[in-house]
Amino acid sequence: MASGIWPVGSFITQGGASLELDVLVSDSLPVVVVQDRIVIISPVTPRSVFLGASEPEDAVDGDVWIEAGDSPSVIWVITSSPYLGFGLLKAYRKEGNAWKNLYGYIGRDGVWAEFSNVLPRPGQPLSSYTWDEISLIGVFGLHRSYFQIENIKPFVVAGVEYEAEIIAFDHDNISDGSGKAPYSFFMTTCLPTLYKMNTTGTNVGGYRDSELRSRIVSIIAPTFPEEMRNVIKTVKKLSGAGGTSRTIYEVDSDLWIPSEIEITGTAGTLSTPGEGTHYSSKFTTQASRVRTRNGAASTWRLSSPALANSTNFRYMAANGLPQGTAATNDYGLCLGFCV
Repeated sequence: MASGIWPVGSFITQGGASLELDVLVSDSLPVVVVQDRIVIISPVTPRSVFLGASEPEDAVDGDVWIEAGDSPSVIWVITSSPYLGFGLLKAYRKEGNAWKNLYGYIGRDGVWAEFSNVLPRPGQPLSSYTWDEISLIGVFGLHRSYFQIENIKPFVVAGVEYEAEIIAFDHDNISDGSGKAPYSFFMTTCLPTLYKMNTTGTNVGGYRDSELRSRIVSIIAPTFPEEMRNVIKTVKKLSGAGGTSRTIYEVDSDLWIPSEIEITGTAGTLSTPGEGTHYSSKFTTQASRVRTRNGAASTWRLSSPALANSTNFRYMAANGLPQGTAATNDYGLCLGFCV
């Protein structure tokens, strides 16, 4: 087929740099990579190439439309491995009354990086996206545009359906130092079983050294669906050391239970100051802290050891108020995770 080059103008990257782009429409990728050139793979030569957020009205069969999100004057350049490409760019070819997906690439640092149809269209319920798609939307930094706090995503563990809701954006620190996890999720209901923090009456070592954390890591986490485990990010959660100590441990966590201050916004004098920060967009009232188990309002565990003694941990009562209890008592378990 004949190929042509269409200049599509000067754009500003998310980082503020100016970028000149042109488009090559061809039936195959060129051998030589041209920096910042867009290549659209199409079996026919278009009359026109359009770049913009809205479907072009005057396109004819064979024309190419590169959809550029809500801000076509801004290009989102993504270079973090393994996603090298341009965010919010998708390529289509006019075919009758429909637009057919095309593969699109851009020359970046010596390689043709695919950008076409990487991201799903926005505007759908969180439940309709796969965990891979949710993660990728976060990688592109578009999670706040796609989703809102309290959006719900169902999942199944051991044959039981649960729901996870978004309780924060860009809140928890990723353990490898790469920044904030785009999403913090928390279960809307507890697991059906009640759990002790320890089988002996001690809070020494805090949540980090507790039997419950070992059980979450070794027994509960492997039961979560593989598609979830593949995208869950390990984050640093902060937890008191127990034994009346004010020492704070950093606990690398995939699945986690929150601290008192993360849920209520204050540690008061009953748990260790410094155990993270409040999920203030979600847990705004006493009622917002209520969780259920087997259909009824339930107690649920917090990670905070009591500061005043060496035997108790904090928990949330069924009415949404924080309380203290012995490490050996049985309480509900709601889990959080980051993506």
